[in-house]
Amino acid sequence: MFILKKFVSNIKNKILLSLLFIGLIFQFVAFKTVGTHLPHGLGLENTTQENIKASEKSIKELKSFSESGDPPENAEELLKEFNDELKLDKTKLQALEENNYNEFWRLDKLYNEQRIKKLEEAQKNGEELP
Repeated sequence: MFILKKFVSNIKNKILLSLLFIGLIFQFVAFKTVGTHLPHGLGLENTTQENIKASEKSIKELKSFSESGDPPENAEELLKEFNDELKLDKTKLQALEENNYNEFWRLDKLYNEQRIKKLEEAQKNGEELP
């Protein structure tokens, strides 16, 4: 107890302790206000729903184009790609509805990695990049 009293009686130590205490309070307030809350303005759910609608529309148009006559040579590959994107977007939407943001970002990262891989393959083959 004597050591603590001697430590606190020094003016420099009082200043340092008060700065430390103020810093801890500031850190606590900052953590409670912005530390663990996701910003509401991101619109992740709306964007994912729009992606699902666009994928469904693309699948429908590709199927109708294939049935009407002369389908493109890579129609099956495109259909598979659109179905995979639709499945991934539905899984991402489900993760958002469950407030599982870690799963959402993991799936988003997986999609981006697949997309980069396809672009690199197209570039190696000398194909036109989308």
